[in-house]
Amino acid sequence: MPNEKDVSAGPAQFRVLRMYPAARTVRVSGRKLAVEDPGPDSGFPVIVYNGAGSRHLFPPAVAEAQDQGFRLIGYDRPGCGGSTAMPGRVIADCAADVQAIMTELGITRTAAWGSSGGGPYALAAAAKLPDVVTAVCAFASIGPYGMPDLDFCDGLGGDDYLAEIRAMLAEPEEARAAFHARSAVTLAQRGSPKWWLQHWGDRAEPDAAHSRESAAYLAACTRDVLHADDSGFFDDDGSWEDSLAFYRPWASS
Repeated sequence: MPNEKDVSAGPAQFRVLRMYPAARTVRVSGRKLAVEDPGPDSGFPVIVYNGAGSRHLFPPAVAEAQDQGFRLIGYDRPGCGGSTAMPGRVIADCAADVQAIMTELGITRTAAWGSSGGGPYALAAAAKLPDVVTAVCAFASIGPYGMPDLDFCDGLGGDDYLAEIRAMLAEPEEARAAFHARSAVTLAQRGSPKWWLQHWGDRAEPDAAHSRESAAYLAACTRDVLHADDSGFFDDDGSWEDSLAFYRPWASS
């Protein structure tokens, strides 16, 4: 049965009641993965990777997929949400996670769909599991950092962002403190549905992509990945590892 999850940004801000299925635990190599699988079992499965690393699926997308005969499945990437951390992981390691999820759910074929930071994971799953991942879609995906002729930071922050990446790779201990400080800002901003609506300005609410429901979903994903609670405490270790995986080689060999 689904759990009721109250996505709230505080007493002065609106509340949105959102329904998410209870997480299902899948074991892989001594780790656990938190999986969201709203079904139905009869739908063709699609492993969904969002940019944040959260297992949560956008409810309107789930409803539309079910109408079209698809079964969307999400999972928290290692160290994010309810999934055990995997320090030093690379993006291609997701293949083992996908295989474990498929085995647990009794799935023999799947598609992969990734947006933004989820794009590399969808592509890696398809590349590493060509016999079972029958199709892949990458939407607004980031590319491999350091590739020739690729301006990785174009549209993502320019030179300031490039400096952050270089510091994370060259001086990780010093960069970790700066990353934690940015996570606090991210939580205060993107962890609030109200912030998203204000950020969108005139685009807020006229369409589904900028709706209150979308704002609540994005805020829930942010809070989930940062392990944020109502007291203001958060743990961004998983988010740190997820970021490093983007900038390192996507496969170990």
